[in-house]
Amino acid sequence: MPSYDLCNASFDEFVDYIFNHPLPASEDDEYWYWSDDLEVKYEPVALVEYYTRLFSKPQILIDKYSDEQLEQGLLAMRSCLMPGAVSEVLWEDEVPPSLREECVRAMFFLYQDLFAVKPLHTACFMWWDSFTDEYSITQVHSETAEGPSIQNVMFEILCQTLKLDVEICQHGALHGLGHLRHPGTEAVIRSWMASKPDLDQQSSDFAEECIVGNIV
Repeated sequence: MPSYDLCNASFDEFVDYIFNHPLPASEDDEYWYWSDDLEVKYEPVALVEYYTRLFSKPQILIDKYSDEQLEQGLLAMRSCLMPGAVSEVLWEDEVPPSLREECVRAMFFLYQDLFAVKPLHTACFMWWDSFTDEYSITQVHSETAEGPSIQNVMFEILCQTLKLDVEICQHGALHGLGHLRHPGTEAVIRSWMASKPDLDQQSSDFAEECIVGNIV
């Protein structure tokens, strides 16, 4: 039975827990974190602090893991199927709002310092779904008390990401904005579109879909 004790893990051991795993041999094989027998012990506050540290300096991953391991690990940490996933532990009651906000703000550097360098398309495009779908401006997350404040932080970071001069980062930000459904979404996306007179039709159509939230 696979077992991990992240309560006593160093930062490097925490990073290995996420990324240092074999890849599925075929499309029919399961990912390592899908195991029903997987046992993981962790302390929520310490784990969020580790995530914040990782997101703040994600370039440490580039030479340590293959692109395939990076993609698998990034998708794992935003999946509810991985014990200790950031998409789950971030909302636990023990995590103070200030640390939750710091962690969300650090996600900008995933785009600036990792996705802009390593075009991990699926992780880059889908990253925000697990956070915005359960914490959109119209659906306050049931496990937190600070209300829309963290939603506004997400909106701020997505807008900041949209300004990066890297197409896949911009599309990831648009996708996140489409899911967040913040009141300021349309104005921000239309301003972005207006700043790009050579925007191709496919990207323009996608931006329009993100404005109305007609995305998956």
